[in-house]
Order: sequence, then structure tokens, then C-alpha cells
Amino acid sequence: MDQESHPPENRRRPTANVLVWGVILLLTALLIGAPRNGLDAEAERGPLGQTLFTLQAQYLLGAVQLVGDQQLGAIQRTLDRWQTTTDWQRIRLAVLVAEVQDPEAGLQRLREVQGAQDAEGDEGTSVEILTRIFEDYSQDEWSAPSITPQERERLKSQLGWFGKLALAPPERQGPLREQVIAEARQTFFSVIAAVVAVGVVGILGLFVLLVFGALLFSGKLSGMKVDRGYGGVYLETFAVWLVLFLGLSVGTSLWLGSEPLAAIGLISLGGSLLALVWPLLRGVSWQRLREDMGWTMGRGLVRECLFGLGCYAMAIPLIFLTAILTSLAVGIAGDPGEPGDMPVHPIAIWLAEASWWQMVQVILLACVVAPIVEEIMFRGLLYRHLREATDSPRGWPSVVFSALVASVLFAVLHPQGLPAVPGIVGIALALACMREWRTTLVPSIVAHAVNNGVIMLVLIALLKQ
Repeated sequence: MDQESHPPENRRRPTANVLVWGVILLLTALLIGAPRNGLDAEAERGPLGQTLFTLQAQYLLGAVQLVGDQQLGAIQRTLDRWQTTTDWQRIRLAVLVAEVQDPEAGLQRLREVQGAQDAEGDEGTSVEILTRIFEDYSQDEWSAPSITPQERERLKSQLGWFGKLALAPPERQGPLREQVIAEARQTFFSVIAAVVAVGVVGILGLFVLLVFGALLFSGKLSGMKVDRGYGGVYLETFAVWLVLFLGLSVGTSLWLGSEPLAAIGLISLGGSLLALVWPLLRGVSWQRLREDMGWTMGRGLVRECLFGLGCYAMAIPLIFLTAILTSLAVGIAGDPGEPGDMPVHPIAIWLAEASWWQMVQVILLACVVAPIVEEIMFRGLLYRHLREATDSPRGWPSVVFSALVASVLFAVLHPQGLPAVPGIVGIALALACMREWRTTLVPSIVAHAVNNGVIMLVLIALLKQ
């Protein structure tokens, strides 16, 4: 009689899975409570925070230039609702307000800068120069005679695009004004083009999602084979992986320091795959493990890769759906928040100062290692456990519940923080749906890699421009 004649699940006590879930939820709660990395106060001053802030400002100014006075009131109200928490943001926002409203409004914004009268360093210098500029503009002195050529260059150096905007009021047309407005319009059209592209891909994704839903709820989806007997072992394996990953992350950080984030991620994620030894020790054969976690080629590598692209498209409508539902639930719809503020992975902030070799490591981590390891653990083992634990003759309730639980856990374990959870849940739901549909992990790995790759390309383009 072979090892699998009596699956470990048949010899487990009913409380065993509850205890394992307790460990998983405890570790998850500890991670949620730990400091998270969006654009924190320190990172806001870095290249990524300033780039995001500038893009938002350029988009608004581009809208003003293209729609004229029709939407000016709405844009002014948007600026009034922007929440700025740092002096460098308030200084730049004052420049934008002076442009969109009037110099007096810009001066009022400058007075909000903490310690503006006694500020030192670049911020203090910028406030002092901008104050004289806006005072000149208030008296219709559009050439800003109160500042010297050296101060003009210093303002451009310190504030970048905002410095140029401050020196090029609408009443003084010229090459500098044309350059500033051209950059704003380019950003506006780029955002619109990106929205259109996402919309087109999202429509295709909605079609894929509807096909999946029709197959699932009609009972015509063949889906995964959920044989009872090993779900508890796979839950144990997920818990072992989580402990191993966290242990390796902490240990590697202590060994290498906190700076080489990409190397820490590669070692931690790569090494955490040792958790797959656990089900083998628990009596699961490698062949059975491969099939249960979806480590197969499905109906052909090329076909499954194409389904992976469909999975990526399917994630777009799900991201919008989860974001809308979350906004309605917490009542934050329409709040512009802090300019430049968005949840990002800490490695994206670190990428701003990365060398070419470190950048290669980041791409390898984000586009190869993370998709493989995370899909094996979340859609391969955790989702497989949930499907077995909730399987019923009707089928679809188990799929929906399992996809939701695995997706929420996947999202909250990411280091972007709670504001990013709705979007990540949307992506994870698409990955889980495709795992159910195709039974293999190939499409979800491809979709995961494409998603991370697109994000990486956008970040690199923003940071290296």
C-alpha cells in the first residue's frame, strides 16, 4: 500500500485547520500593524513623490489650457480640496494656484508654509523668491523685476517645472511659457491616452469575465478537480511558507542591511519555496502535489499564455469594481486626498536611486520570482485548500468564497498598505478565476508577470525621464 492510500487529511483532528488558520491570521495581523510604505514623509521628497506631484499638477494645468474657462471653477475647487502636509508641497501648490487663480491667491498659499519667514535652506529661498515674484505680478509687473537672473536660475533648479511655471505667467508669452504649457499638455494627453488604452483592454477583459461568469453559474465550467484528502496539508504548507518568508526577510535584512531591497526580496521569496518540502514530508507525492497546485502545462503552453493575457485584461474591470465598492462602503468617493499621494511598493521608492544592476534585480524579482512564488502559494495551495474546504455540489459558491478569501489575504499581505487593497484584490480575483477556469497556474503567472512588468516600465519611465 503506497503513502497516498491514507491521505494525511483523514488522520487530522477537526481543530487542526483552525489552529493553522489562527497562525496565518496572527501573522497577517502583525504585518498589517507594522509600518507600511506608501509615499511616507521621507519618500515624498524623493524623485518618485516629486514626479507624481508634478504629473498631477501638469495634468490639471493641461486641462485648464484645453478646456478653457468652462471647467476652471471645478479645477479651482479641486485645488482647494487638495491636502498638503509638507512645505515643499505647499510651495509648489502655491505656484499652481497663482497660475490657475491669481498671484494674490498664490501669496496666500505661500503664507501657509510653516515658518515661511524664518525658513532656511532651499525651501526658505524658494518662498522668499516666489513672494517677490507674486508681489510683482500683483502690481502688473509681469517681467518680475524684483529678482535677479541668478535667482531665476536658482528657482528653476530648486523647483524644476514649477519654477519655470512661476517665471512664465500667462501675461508674458515666450519660449519658457511655451515649454511649460507644452509639457502640461503632453501630460494631459498622455493620461487621456492611457485611460483610453486601459478602457479598451478593460472592455476585452469584461467580455472574458462575462464568459467565465456564464460558464461558472451555468454549471458548464469544468474547473478544478477537488479530491478530498490533502487540503489541510496545503494549508499547513502555506503557513510554513509564510513563516519561512517572514523569517528569511528579517534574517536577510539583518545580514545585508535594509538598503539592498531587491536582493532581500530575491533571497526571501526564492528561499521560501523550500516550504514545498513540507507536503512531501507529509506523504504527498510530487506528482500529486504538482497537479493539485496547478504546476502543469494545461492544454498547451501557448494557449495558456494567451489565456494569461486574457486574465490580465479581466483584472481591469474587477479592479474598478472593487475600488468603486470600497469607495461606496467607506464614503470616500471624490476625495482627491493629498497631491502626489498614492500607495506604492517600497521597492518602487528604492528604485529611484538604483543602479542598472539593482534595476535588473528588481525586474527579475517583480516579473519572474514574485509571480511564480506567489501564484504557487496563493492560487496554487491556499486557493486549493479553500476549494476543498468549501466544496459543494453547486460549485460556484465555493469558487466565489475561495477566490475572495485568497484575494483579500493576498492583498493585505502586500506592503503597499491598506489603501492599495481594493486594487490588489481586483487583480487577485482575476488570477483566482483563471486558476479555476484553466486548472493550471500558467495563465495566472503570465498575468501576474505582465501586470508587474507594466508597472515597472511606467515607474522606470517616470523616474528616469
